[in-house]
Amino acid sequence: MSSAVMSISMFAAPVAQVSAATTTPAQSTATSNQLSKAETETLNAAIKGYLITYSDSSGVTQVKIVDKDYLAQSLKQTNLKVTVEDVQSVLDKVN
Repeated sequence: MSSAVMSISMFAAPVAQVSAATTTPAQSTATSNQLSKAETETLNAAIKGYLITYSDSSGVTQVKIVDKDYLAQSLKQTNLKVTVEDVQSVLDKVN
């Protein structure tokens, strides 16, 4: 999975509706709350540039947050009530 392919629409659908094997971090969330298309696009823009992909020691592609402080500032500007902890929680489930 390349960072260019990574879509941050994970907050648009509940975890139960998508499998971790086929999702990007932005395609699943621990809550059943769903974002509208416009909110998802806003979230995508806020997260873009703050996530990177890398291969772990086993060669498995992982996703991590580049700079949590800047991501927090970016998310705060969206007024969506999505936090860095929310993003990290989803990444932990996907990774």
